Amino acid sequence: MRILCVFCIDIYIVYVYNISIESEVSNMPMTPKQMIKLLKKNGFYEVSQNGSHKKFRDNNGHQTIVPMHNKDLGKGLEDTILKQAGLK
Repeated sequence: MRILCVFCIDIYIVYVYNISIESEVSNMPMTPKQMIKLLKKNGFYEVSQNGSHKKFRDNNGHQTIVPMHNKDLGKGLEDTILKQAGLK
C-alpha cells in the first residue's frame, strides 16, 4: 500500500510540473531570449557559444542549442529545443 501511495505522489508531481511547463510554452512562437529565459528557469546553464548559437546543458545530461537571431523561433525548431531539453 505504501509503494502505491508513493507512486501516486510521483505521478502527481510530474503532472503538476508538466502543466506549469505547458503554460509557459503555450505562447508560441518564442524569441530566442524567451527560450533562454525558460531554459535557465528550468536549471540549464550556458556551456559555450559558437557564432550566433548558444549551447545549454543541465545536471541531468540534457543538452540543446539555441540560435541567437533577431526573429522568432520556428514552431519545429522550438519543439525540437524543448524535446532535447526534456521539457516537452
